[in-house]
Amino acid sequence: MESELALSLVDEIIVEEGVSRFGLHRLHVIRMGGVVDQVKWIKERVGEGRLEAVVEYEDEGLGIYHLRLYWKDGQAMPEEINDGRQ
Repeated sequence: MESELALSLVDEIIVEEGVSRFGLHRLHVIRMGGVVDQVKWIKERVGEGRLEAVVEYEDEGLGIYHLRLYWKDGQAMPEEINDGRQ
């Protein structure tokens, strides 16, 4: 019973995942008692995409660690859309 409790305290949980109307993907993962495995989530979710931002923080006193990833798909955009020129 005690080992089951210890395992449940270190599980990583997705609390938010989505895509904005502009194509920006977002993922929010939490873990109690330790830092979220950033490398695992980048490999698993971002893959070949273009990582835009990584945010990590801890809820002090609660021991809850957060990881937020923001990325766009790896597909190249046409130049006229990229820089606004026609």
